[in-house]
Amino acid sequence: MPKRDESADPEETRTLHCRFRCKHCSCPIWIPHDRLGHPFSDPPIQVIEAKSIATVCCICYHVGRYSLYRDNPDYSPGDTMVIKEPLGETVLVDQLRCEETSCNSELRLFVDWFSGIPPDGGKELAKEWKWAGLKCSEGHPIRIPQWLSSNNNE
Repeated sequence: MPKRDESADPEETRTLHCRFRCKHCSCPIWIPHDRLGHPFSDPPIQVIEAKSIATVCCICYHVGRYSLYRDNPDYSPGDTMVIKEPLGETVLVDQLRCEETSCNSELRLFVDWFSGIPPDGGKELAKEWKWAGLKCSEGHPIRIPQWLSSNNNE
């Protein structure tokens, strides 16, 4: 991960973030909106079109669905956009698919890797993630990605 320029003005590094509240422990989850491809913006500036995204809580390790669209079932009133300094590096980890093979629904999984997690340590950390209850937009259970070798389904 590139090092941040410590001499930069903190105001210049601040950017628009989605702040979600973990559905299991209520801890804030911060994801830079531009790293998501602006899915919750007006259509002319969207890079990706998505009504919901998936992300993982760095405290309780639950993977959940989140949205900033108020009419979406994944929306929670505590979820909003705020301007703040980035904490880590947000990456698109996978496009999750549901267990129903005839369903075309997919859910993009974004993770904010904090400094201190080595690049190869991300997979080890991901083995601790909890997937129970994660469903696609049609209500089918989400398939755990193949790159995770363990069957952690708590």
